[in-house]
Amino acid sequence: MKDDYAKWMLDDPRVNLAISSRARANGVDHVGIQVDSADELSELATRLKVAGSTTFDQESTTCCYAKSDKSWVTDTAGVRWETFFTHGDATEYGEDEAMPDPTASACCGAPQPAKAACC
Repeated sequence: MKDDYAKWMLDDPRVNLAISSRARANGVDHVGIQVDSADELSELATRLKVAGSTTFDQESTTCCYAKSDKSWVTDTAGVRWETFFTHGDATEYGEDEAMPDPTASACCGAPQPAKAACC
């Protein structure tokens, strides 16, 4: 637990619940699923892509006092889902890269980045 971040981990099912004062807005910022290996993360990201979802994949991010690889997807209700494999601790909170907003577009149809997404 930190001044700006608290995390609880359940073992079965493996669910990571976190509260941060760095959310984009009040309420649920995103939902996360933590996996046990890089292979499991790759498998889940591949399954999302095969199902027709567009993922935003990140490697070696530092966010939420952890070093992780991640795969993000936004569901049809606009809720962002983060699947991640944590492979180390970090001494600073850090920030993820901005996740593109699939509903936003620039003048030429390219997605505009959203604010930084993090736990």
